[in-house]
Amino acid sequence: MLAAGRAELGSVTWPLLLMMLALALLHPVLPFSLELLALRRLTATAFGTLMSLEPAIALLSGLLLLGQLPGIAPGFGVVLVVIAGIGATRAGTCARATR
Repeated sequence: MLAAGRAELGSVTWPLLLMMLALALLHPVLPFSLELLALRRLTATAFGTLMSLEPAIALLSGLLLLGQLPGIAPGFGVVLVVIAGIGATRAGTCARATR
């Protein structure tokens, strides 16, 4: 097994390594930038509701694109997280400053 790992590391080239580094840097930056753009255009309630749907979208993406079948516990957990996120977004109020 160790010899197979060394053979795979030997096939890594400098351009491939630079491409992997660029992807590692862009991976967190791109979604964060898109979320900031959406936050500017949407109301806080709509943005919070969409953000609370992220686990369900990830579960559906895994199911449809990767063929991953979630178990009952992960599916139920996603449902609870989505319900809690929507409830917190809808029920949250901002305290106004009184003078």
